[in-house]
Amino acid sequence: MPKVTAVLIDTVSIQKYVFAGNKLRENIGASRNVSLIYQEPLQKAVKDVLGQPVSLEAWLEKPEDVALMEPNAEANFEVGYVGGGNALLFFREQKHAETFVELWTKRLLIEFPGIQVAVAIDSDFDMDNFKASLQKLFIILRDNKNRYLTQTTLPKHGITADCPLSGLSAEVSDSISDNKPVSSVVHAKLQSAVDSKLDDAEATWLDPAVRKNYVFTDQIDALGQIEGNSHIAIVHIDGNSMGEQFKNCQTLQEIRSLSKKVKGYVDSAFKKMLQHLIEQETLLSENGFKVHKSGEKLVLRVRPILIEGDDITFIADGRIGVYLAEKYLQFLEEASHHEMTACAGVAITKTKYPFYRGYQLAEELCSCAKKEARKKPNTSWLDFHLAYGGFSGQLATVRQERYSTRDGLLLFGPYLVTAVKNHPKNIAYLREGIKRLNDREEWPRNKVKGLRTALTLGKDASEKYIAENIEAGKLPVIPGGNYDKQAFDHGATPYYEMIELSEFYPVGLITSERWA
Repeated sequence: MPKVTAVLIDTVSIQKYVFAGNKLRENIGASRNVSLIYQEPLQKAVKDVLGQPVSLEAWLEKPEDVALMEPNAEANFEVGYVGGGNALLFFREQKHAETFVELWTKRLLIEFPGIQVAVAIDSDFDMDNFKASLQKLFIILRDNKNRYLTQTTLPKHGITADCPLSGLSAEVSDSISDNKPVSSVVHAKLQSAVDSKLDDAEATWLDPAVRKNYVFTDQIDALGQIEGNSHIAIVHIDGNSMGEQFKNCQTLQEIRSLSKKVKGYVDSAFKKMLQHLIEQETLLSENGFKVHKSGEKLVLRVRPILIEGDDITFIADGRIGVYLAEKYLQFLEEASHHEMTACAGVAITKTKYPFYRGYQLAEELCSCAKKEARKKPNTSWLDFHLAYGGFSGQLATVRQERYSTRDGLLLFGPYLVTAVKNHPKNIAYLREGIKRLNDREEWPRNKVKGLRTALTLGKDASEKYIAENIEAGKLPVIPGGNYDKQAFDHGATPYYEMIELSEFYPVGLITSERWA
């Protein structure tokens, strides 16, 4: 068939754009903008070029149909796929592709300042040799990223005020920014949050019946935190080996089918996680979680921030972050019939802690979990970190300096979420340990504190404390080591993280009959 002109678009540094601000409303608006640029602005730019309206959804509705490949086709445009901050478009004529890029990126500069995109154009794309042609297109994209440094914000000058939220030049002041001068980047994010009125997320993730009683919040301190224990959990989850799966696709139809399946799995898992959380509402309210209302509706204790492809980030009350991450991973495996796995990083920080730093920590934790997933394919893993008073430096360095003794690490994770019997890192043992250590008849607080102190002193001190203060069989048994006798084995102990996390994991969620 005749060659076509392919346009590959990639949103650069999505996370940096979305999580740069410390206001939840700003993060929500930024996330919405990342999706918006591939909707009406893209559709209008194509329409302006071709002089006729186009559908951006046809590829999802019928992924097997490629109009440009049909014999004697009159179509002059085709959406390859859109998702995950990327888009692949096809034009019959090169001039149309180039004009589209010009019109679309110009609009982004005006309406979505701060968003950076990279574009690759190949006028010799062979649909009959799709995989090789796509690989060539990605090479062009990589080279363009290295060659061109895009400027999407106005430069600062000595005579302009600084935006207090972004450090950029302050250019806008109106009711959207509470009449405070802010940069055009921040203003565009805040405007998007106002435009959405939170309905976008609710309509996407909550069933109509649920929307009558529940609402998402745009206030970071309204997730259920209580005075004296005001923590949030920033949860970052990323699918395993998805890049390789897409690279192995031989045809456009295969990529479309995979994109559609991944979106279906992710959407299903996240909706099930939300429904599961709602089912636990009474339990949480009775166990020290503050109830927030917006009008007559209850405020959900979780807020999705970014969901693009297999990459998702949400925040929640700090005490349910690990719990929700585990449930999502379980639901994802179930929805995909165990075809898709993922890893999660959970950063538990003070509510007022810089949001972007918290996200970076969650991303590092997710990377740690992925290292374990690569050792054991087709499994989901989770890692977490409690940043009590702040966090600086690389995660690996902090852990080595603060969580190690001469006999081994005080950290036992990452934890395996996929159901694998008798695996010492199975998160079920962590849950059971938290439950046991919260039984005040068997484990008075002073005994738990004593064990925690002994663990920080190493194996000998721990073994002595166990022998003198803990009855046989009282310590949770972990397979694969002699942990219940000497605390440390194989260079680590599982008990320190059990004690730490017990303050951020309501026991009622473990004992609830609705756990499974």
